[in-house]
Amino acid sequence: MPAVSRSSNVLREQIAKAKAGARAAAAKSRRGDLASGFEGFEDISGGPRSLTGNTGLLKKRIQSGRMSGTLNIAALGLTQIPDEVMKMYDFDPTAGSEWAESVDLTKLIAADNEIIEIRDDGFPDVAIEDLADSEEGINFQFGGLEILDLHGNKLQGLPVGIRRLQRLHSLNLANNSLTNTALDIIVQLPELKDLNLGSNLLEGSITEDLSSLIHLQSLNLRGNRITDLPESIGRLSQLRKLDASSNQLQSLQMASILGLPLSDLNVSKNKLGGPFLEGSVSMLHLATLDISHNQLAAISTGTSLELPSLQSLHASGNRLVAVPDLSPCTKLLTLSFSENSLTEFPPNLASLPNLRTLDLSRNNINKVDAAVALIEPLTSLHLEGNPLRERKYLTMAAADIKQDLRKRFENMTLEGEEDAVGGNNVIGGEEASAPRSKAISIKGGILDISSKSMTELDMDTVPDGPAIKEARLQRNRLTTIPESLLRLSATSLRMLDMSNNTLQKTYLTTAITLPLLTSLKLSSANVTALSPLLTYLDAPKLSDLDISVNRLSGEFPRLRSYYPKLLTINAADNQFSNLPYSNVAGLSSVNLQNNALSALDPMLGSLSRDLKMLEVRGNLFRVPRWDVLDKGTEVLMKWLKERIPEDQKGVGRDEVDDDDDDMF
Repeated sequence: MPAVSRSSNVLREQIAKAKAGARAAAAKSRRGDLASGFEGFEDISGGPRSLTGNTGLLKKRIQSGRMSGTLNIAALGLTQIPDEVMKMYDFDPTAGSEWAESVDLTKLIAADNEIIEIRDDGFPDVAIEDLADSEEGINFQFGGLEILDLHGNKLQGLPVGIRRLQRLHSLNLANNSLTNTALDIIVQLPELKDLNLGSNLLEGSITEDLSSLIHLQSLNLRGNRITDLPESIGRLSQLRKLDASSNQLQSLQMASILGLPLSDLNVSKNKLGGPFLEGSVSMLHLATLDISHNQLAAISTGTSLELPSLQSLHASGNRLVAVPDLSPCTKLLTLSFSENSLTEFPPNLASLPNLRTLDLSRNNINKVDAAVALIEPLTSLHLEGNPLRERKYLTMAAADIKQDLRKRFENMTLEGEEDAVGGNNVIGGEEASAPRSKAISIKGGILDISSKSMTELDMDTVPDGPAIKEARLQRNRLTTIPESLLRLSATSLRMLDMSNNTLQKTYLTTAITLPLLTSLKLSSANVTALSPLLTYLDAPKLSDLDISVNRLSGEFPRLRSYYPKLLTINAADNQFSNLPYSNVAGLSSVNLQNNALSALDPMLGSLSRDLKMLEVRGNLFRVPRWDVLDKGTEVLMKWLKERIPEDQKGVGRDEVDDDDDDMF
């Protein structure tokens, strides 16, 4: 358990005893007069109501909060902070040694309730150093808070005393009804590092006093009606994440923003126009840029972008007619330019060695760039909605497009033609559409017999000699995995693609060992069970498995007990209903989007060291909510980790890996 502060316990106990004694004496002297005049009347003072129905649960959470320093009263249907919480540190002489073990409260989670207002006496506007001299019954048990989470309530304002939380470094007020006046209080929190004001009622210009939050690292203003960011934002010298999406911004303080060490900038769904960047700019740390759904005519007035750390660029839904040279952005993984007015592919795509996703859908492109075939990591290419000369590319998978382009490129090279993408030399155009031969061949270790409408593989058509490293059998009508092919290529096969076939229940019936196989694709293959695969396929180096868009159900299996090198699993669009955290241990990427998961085990949060991508949107569970899932795996894992029961917090990944029982 992290160390928590006990420095104020003695002082708090002394003050509590003295004040309790004074109040008791005063109450005793008045009791006779009050009792004779108000017997039989209920208390109609309008004071705080105690939580009913969950009294026992609340008591346990308060007790745990006093011992751990973290109080979680989220999702209890509260309309205000319960009286029991307001008095949780009042001296109780019957508590014995338990009281002596109390620690300062450092974390308060009261999210997802219906709290409209927080009473001033919960956060008194009094300096902590003045409390000991006060003769009033001032309650300041929240004075040591470092994290305060009030998101998902109905707050219309904040108590002024929140500005006295001198240790507060994380404040989440998203999904409330706060207006700009709340900022007048927030900007007085000197240690604040993380501020979330998303989905409130902020409007117009943001106060220039925002610059007083000199330690701020993350600022979320998403989903308000803000028209201007302050020029002083440039003085937030530690700001790394800025989300101002879904507002009414027509321009940005780019001169100020460019000087910040931003790694994430999201200004999507605003009213930005003109070019986004003027001239040559340099943002050395920027990894994610989202400028989608604005009215931008250009990304930059310069000819290239100098963003050496950029990994994701989202610019869909604008008015772009061209894209600058992105070759300096060698770390790019994702490019999205859908719903623009582009007439050609971005230049120098072959200079992006790590590009995995390229979305150019719904533009005015009619030629396919041959460079696509040279980008080995590219696994997702969207071209739908373009007036392409070769219509087949609109629905083909990225791997199929790349392979087709390679064939056309080879044909043109053999014929002495230039490597061009225009006129009669368009890759994928009419002049190069006819294959040179209908015979099955192996080129560069690749056996490609995809999209042949085959119901079985005739091995007599497969040439002897060249070692098969990749077997591409997707988009056929195969009902089994061709065992004869597996035996032929057993010592050389590294990738097998059986996606988009109609496999029967017994799709594999003979034991086979593929010592070099690293990638297996069974997407959209009518798979109802993994037992034939797990029973008969021995693949000690398998690291990438795609079983998406099938009919798999029940508990998600612990596949690493069969394939110990497995790191990436795509199981989206199935019907898995249970996800034990132990079955995910050791994996780095798991996609379970659009399944039937009814809940997420909080212990998944303990796997954050290895599990870098967990996609679970589109399932049946109600918590965590979509706004948590949309923020990505890091936020989701943190959310889960915070909800791990106390008695399970010691369980680690290594302990999980040692337990190999009860496997699927």
